[in-house]
Amino acid sequence: MSAVEQYVKVPAVRLHEPAPAPPGPAPTGEEGRKPHASPASSVVIPVFNGAATVATVVETLLAALDDDSEIVLVDDFSQDDSEGVCHWLAERYPGRIVFVQLNHNVGEQRAVLIGLAHSRGRWVAIVDDDGQQSAEDVARMFDAAESGKADVVFARYPKLRHAWHRRLASQLYNCTAGWLFDRPPGLYLSSFKVVNRFLVDVLCRFDGPLVNLDAMIFQATRRYSVLDVQHQPRLAGRSGYTYRKLFGLWLETCLGFSTLPFRTAMAAGAATALLGAIAAVLCMLGTLPLAGIWPSILLVALAAVLFYLGLLGECFVRLNRRSIAGQPAVVRYVFRKVDGDA
Repeated sequence: MSAVEQYVKVPAVRLHEPAPAPPGPAPTGEEGRKPHASPASSVVIPVFNGAATVATVVETLLAALDDDSEIVLVDDFSQDDSEGVCHWLAERYPGRIVFVQLNHNVGEQRAVLIGLAHSRGRWVAIVDDDGQQSAEDVARMFDAAESGKADVVFARYPKLRHAWHRRLASQLYNCTAGWLFDRPPGLYLSSFKVVNRFLVDVLCRFDGPLVNLDAMIFQATRRYSVLDVQHQPRLAGRSGYTYRKLFGLWLETCLGFSTLPFRTAMAAGAATALLGAIAAVLCMLGTLPLAGIWPSILLVALAAVLFYLGLLGECFVRLNRRSIAGQPAVVRYVFRKVDGDA
């Protein structure tokens, strides 16, 4: 019987309703925790609909990493039984697994940031829940981090095992990142990386409504290194990144961490106004026919104004989302079982 088949299920819940906490006293992040030393390394795994794969990923990592390492599982309000699997793993491996259950879906980037806040290792790896990063490569990333002086070690895939549209989206994201927040040339930004405690503490002080870890990292440090790793096939299922989510990530990257899009819009508006003024002068001088040029000038000017206002409004709404919609609780509960607990 596989690990996934052995876990004890939690009560089923309807989609989009917060899952009930496990039986007994409501678990919290610190209550009842016994004093213990911080682990040398932590692995943060954001989980979304990963019930079929996360147990295999966790058990493979535990077998490959040192005994003093920990794994932080963050369930981003999955619609399958990921909560039950993660809770079972935390019960089965006391002292090695921290389980954070979120109250609603916040997206992979913020889920990772929440996981970083609950990690304790000197070095923290960020790994997907689908098994596309091998445990051996995670161990190699930790070794490279320990032996170097970088604050972050990025994984680089010589060959990606994504569908063509995912590869295209990744290239678009990396090109946008290079333009917006000065990504070093040739550096591929992937979700698989290892960061040190200094950088984790810097990232966890962030409290904005938009989260982009790569942008935040390059705002905090330029000490980085790169390690080539293998991109493995998914253990099961397919990627949860839809076109809508990929576009949303790209849009948040554009609007949340750089003034360049707004400056570009302003430059486009200024250029359009200048062209309109030149065309108007030429029309008054009789060089251009008055009847044919004015409608096009007005349409171009209106399009530029609307484009700029759209960017400005999008940014304003996102930056004020918490004050408009309130600030709901994100973490429903944290479960960490230590040796000796009943």
